[in-house]
Amino acid sequence: MAERIIDKLVGCTDYNINIMNEKGIIVASKDKSRIGTFHEVAFEIVSKGLDYKEVEAEDTFLGVKPGINMALEYKKKIIGVLGLTGNCESGEIHAVAAVIKKMLETMLEYEAQKEEKIKRKTDKERFINCLLYEETNRRELASMAQALGYSEVSRIPILISFENSEVDLKEMTEKIRVGHTGRDDIFVTGMDVVPGEIVHMDENGAVKFPAEYLPEVVERCERLQAYEARKQKLLSEHHDAETLAKILSDNYE
Repeated sequence: MAERIIDKLVGCTDYNINIMNEKGIIVASKDKSRIGTFHEVAFEIVSKGLDYKEVEAEDTFLGVKPGINMALEYKKKIIGVLGLTGNCESGEIHAVAAVIKKMLETMLEYEAQKEEKIKRKTDKERFINCLLYEETNRRELASMAQALGYSEVSRIPILISFENSEVDLKEMTEKIRVGHTGRDDIFVTGMDVVPGEIVHMDENGAVKFPAEYLPEVVERCERLQAYEARKQKLLSEHHDAETLAKILSDNYE
C-alpha cells in the first residue's frame, strides 16, 4: 500500500519522499535504491514517540539524508514515518511535508476502513452461514457473535402445529423468516420500530426516522456525495502544497 501511495504523490512535489515502517525500514520511496534500508531517525521517532525531527547536512545518522521526518499516526498511534529529503532552512519543505503527512494519514485511514468493512462483511456472512446451515458448537458461535458486536446468540428449536390443513406453509415460513411477530411494533438493534419508520443499518450501527423525512435524507446524502466527489477531483487536479492544504481544510474556493 505504501508504494501505491508514493506513486500517487510523485507528481505532487519535486522532493524525494520516503515512507518508513515502525521498525525504521524504508518501505517505499521515489528513490527505489533506498527501499529496504534502515533509517535511524525514523526508528528514533517511533521508539521515542517524537512528532518530527530535522536532519542537517552535517548530521551522521545511519541511512539518513538531510531533510524533515514526521510521524505518521493512525488512531493516535505512530505507525510509521514520512521523510522528505531537502534543505530544512527552507520553510517550504515543512509546509509540503505537513500537507503530504495529512494526505497520507487520510489515505491510510480510508484503506484501513475499507479493509475492515470487507473483513466484517466476510465475517458476518460466515457467521450467518454457520448459524443457519452448519453444525457449529455454541462456544464458537458465541465467539463469532462477540467479534461482530452481537449479544449472545441462542439457537431455539420451534415446533408449530396447524389445526387448519389449508394453511399456506410457504407464506407462514416467509413470515417466520422475516420476523413477523403479529405486533404493530418490532424490536431492531435496541430500538422499537413501528410501521412508517425507515431504518438504516451499517457496520457503525443503526438509526431510524419517519418515512416522511426520506426525501430530505436522500437529498442530504446526495449533497454529501457531490461534495466528496468535488474534493477528490480538486486534489487530483492540483499539486502545489498551499492549494492542497486549502482543499483539505475546506478553505478552497
